Parts: sequence; structure tokens; C-alpha cells
Amino acid sequence: MKKEEIERIESIERKLFEIEERLSDIENAIQNILEFFQNVLSSDPNATRN
Repeated sequence: MKKEEIERIESIERKLFEIEERLSDIENAIQNILEFFQNVLSSDPNATRN
């Protein structure tokens, strides 16, 4: 492979790794939000009543 091709592949790999890290952060944030709402619902007996 040419040097340019290798550099391009390495750049893509770095970008994919950054995206993976961001997705993991988003996944953790969503999990925290879900846990928060589960705690709110479980602590408030009137939370689901109209």
C-alpha cells in the first residue's frame, strides 16, 4: 500500500474510535436518564395517575 493510503486508513480508524467513544458516552447518559425516571416513578405512587 502507498503511504497516503495507510495514512488515510489510520485517520479513518482514529475517527471511528472517536465516534465509538462518543456513542458510549451517549449510551451512558441515556442509561442515567432512564434510571433517574425509574427512580422518580418508583418513589412517587401518583406519578402514573391522571
